[in-house]
Amino acid sequence: MTVEAARHRELVEQQVKSFVAHISSQPYDASMARWQTVAPLCPLVAGLPREDGEYILTRVSSIAAAAGVPVAPEHCKANFYIVVSAEPDALLKAWNKRDVYMFNDEAESGGQKIRKFLNSASPIRVWYNAELFSDEGTPLGNGEGRTNGRAQETRLVFNETRDLTSALVMVDGPRARGINFGQLASYIAMVGLAEIRADADRAAGPSILHLFSSPEDQRPAGLSRWDQAFLKALYHTEHTDRQQLAEIKTAMADEIAPR
Repeated sequence: MTVEAARHRELVEQQVKSFVAHISSQPYDASMARWQTVAPLCPLVAGLPREDGEYILTRVSSIAAAAGVPVAPEHCKANFYIVVSAEPDALLKAWNKRDVYMFNDEAESGGQKIRKFLNSASPIRVWYNAELFSDEGTPLGNGEGRTNGRAQETRLVFNETRDLTSALVMVDGPRARGINFGQLASYIAMVGLAEIRADADRAAGPSILHLFSSPEDQRPAGLSRWDQAFLKALYHTEHTDRQQLAEIKTAMADEIAPR
């Protein structure tokens, strides 16, 4: 029994390493972006009847709380926009003209990143805005000339962390047809509470991220145990530790296959 348990644990560790490496979008020299107390999650749902919108909002907030995501109190200023539209392309282009700050994380790519987002044919597309913060929570921005007076010469921790400040989840109503609200809310939570790669549906392992790539009769009903373990690990590991990614993998393996 001990040998079998050890083999199972080793297999899970290998699978988790591959899963996390494939779904997480992490710059080489920065921490994994997540919501922080300096900019807590404040979701807003638009484009749905009130009752349906409230369901999505409640479900996403519940998943966030279970994972340990800092959630703002009621009547907060929205920073996590969940929008359902039958004409998402036209809506996004109009939004981009009206609010240039909604897409303020694309300067380095010269607009290529935003054009790819605007022209995406995905049923659900996500835009993340992230900024650098000092270990005290002071925003440092992302442009040239930013300074961190508390930076230390060390290779053990990050002197600054990369945190989400806003995000937009755009749901293409016609392309998402056939998905129930429980599945939709779970998918939105997974891609909105962490910065997830656009091709994450190819990752091995059970996940709500396979919602649109799975056959209709095999679509996941909600967050998998792996998804829950990933979100929990992301928000309970040390954000400044350069080994954060490795810690997340270990925490996930411990959750899925306890020693």
